[in-house]
Amino acid sequence: MYGDVIHSTEALIITLFSMGMVFLVLLFLSFILDIFKLGNKRKKAALIKKTEVPVKNEIKKEEVDESELIAVIAAAIAMQTGQNPESIRIKRVQAVGNQTPAWTKAAIQDHMLSQL
Repeated sequence: MYGDVIHSTEALIITLFSMGMVFLVLLFLSFILDIFKLGNKRKKAALIKKTEVPVKNEIKKEEVDESELIAVIAAAIAMQTGQNPESIRIKRVQAVGNQTPAWTKAAIQDHMLSQL
């Protein structure tokens, strides 16, 4: 084989045969993966049917005494502004979801620590 000369037609046949073989192997692997996927869906469906539980739509809010929270907020504002805490009037306290990126939190913390 080392001394033989391969003509372009033979090279083309070898190339097409090799590409066809790779295509068939990939098609076979795709078929095998589809079979596994179907089996997995059946197992999930069986698990879902077994674990069906009625859900109650009762949401209980915790009743929290907000007077302590308001006192802490008023004290923090008074300390920052230098005013008397009794002169600060807080009308409403509303929880806000945490939407601050981590890098912003780090910058705020760094700024607060630099004030000490």
